[in-house]
Amino acid sequence: MKQLFLLLLLLFSININAQWVLQSDNLNVYMYKVQFTSDNTGFIVGTINSANYFIKTTNSGNNWNSSLIPYISSSPGKQSFVNDNTGWICGFFYNDVCGMVLKTTNQGQTWDSTRVAYTYALIDIQFVNNNTGWTLARSVVHTGYSIFKSTNGGLNWYSQLTINGSNINLYDQHFVNSNVGFITGTDTNTNTPLIYKTTNSGVNWNRIDFSNDFICDNLFFVNENTGYTVSMIGNISKTTNGGYNWISKVIPDLQKMYLSVFFLNENTGYVSGWDFSKSSSLIIKTSNGGNNWVSQIANPNTSLKSIFFINPNTGWTVGNKKIFKTINGGSTFINQISTEIPSEFSLSQNYPNPFNPTTSIKFEIPKTSLVKISVFDVTGKELEVLVNEQLHAGTYQTIWNGSNYSSGVYYYRINSGNYTETKRMALIK
Repeated sequence: MKQLFLLLLLLFSININAQWVLQSDNLNVYMYKVQFTSDNTGFIVGTINSANYFIKTTNSGNNWNSSLIPYISSSPGKQSFVNDNTGWICGFFYNDVCGMVLKTTNQGQTWDSTRVAYTYALIDIQFVNNNTGWTLARSVVHTGYSIFKSTNGGLNWYSQLTINGSNINLYDQHFVNSNVGFITGTDTNTNTPLIYKTTNSGVNWNRIDFSNDFICDNLFFVNENTGYTVSMIGNISKTTNGGYNWISKVIPDLQKMYLSVFFLNENTGYVSGWDFSKSSSLIIKTSNGGNNWVSQIANPNTSLKSIFFINPNTGWTVGNKKIFKTINGGSTFINQISTEIPSEFSLSQNYPNPFNPTTSIKFEIPKTSLVKISVFDVTGKELEVLVNEQLHAGTYQTIWNGSNYSSGVYYYRINSGNYTETKRMALIK
């Protein structure tokens, strides 16, 4: 009976460990940005074969419907929705050689178009309410960038800032509220990152230059002071003083391409992208403001370009023709199976062993400690971090899913205070 109970517990754990579940892979669209306005309603923009698509769900992603985006005839920029019905898409209208904004008030059933600026392509858009929004525009003849603002829901736009010079590249914008906003970029003359910041709704923009090479490809601000940037050269940086100073929160890794960052609050956030070393997607999570990051289950052949959470448990990530969803915060399943205080630290042999593709790892900690459990290959290269958080005294169980790895010998190691132990396991497919 006890053995049957343990087997059922293991099977239950493995089922819960489904961190990110594939929702759709039949849309045949390369997706750029995902956004949800409620638990059920979400939107994506993407492209395939020079045709641009608007994709939506009204049942939490169980079904997705796609439709052609009118007028915009090259790769679209991004979308911004302020509620389930009202939203905007920015892009480039090739026929008129101008940047264009489309607006819908009925979930994309119909669109109204506005020409914003000739010889500019619109690469990003954000509305903070029904009336106030900004779009970031790039010159199609490579002479610079402009920032345009609307105060009447996108009906009219006016330029707030023009940045001339082919040495400036701007990538992303994020407004915390109607007054405070940020734009990331790089000065190629000095090969250094820069940020433009406004604190008065875009009336004035201040350029902030940096000597450190952290690069800003995508950014997200939790509030006016705390923000994060990620880069395609494997770096994550954080500011706590409104963008004036930045600290790298990971060891830069050229094998990692970070494409999107999203934070629920100052502590909990996610980064998605691509891992060249594994030839698979990349999702990492922090629960302590970027001090530690835990890898989550990845999917082969899928570069994840956007990640979004509607609440601490429910989130979506999208990329090359695929949509994934999590309902458990994407976390590796950690089950505290006993609150009885152990006499010492211990790491048990994984079960089953050999295994295919999942196995359970049990460990004991006698006092509240920061616990890290990692998986390594035979060369000693760290493949995944299964646990990296503060845990109370007790006995725990976690699961490793080796679906993305080939048959062979692997090692798992626990580090907690002065205690370290490593054990061997075998994956057989």
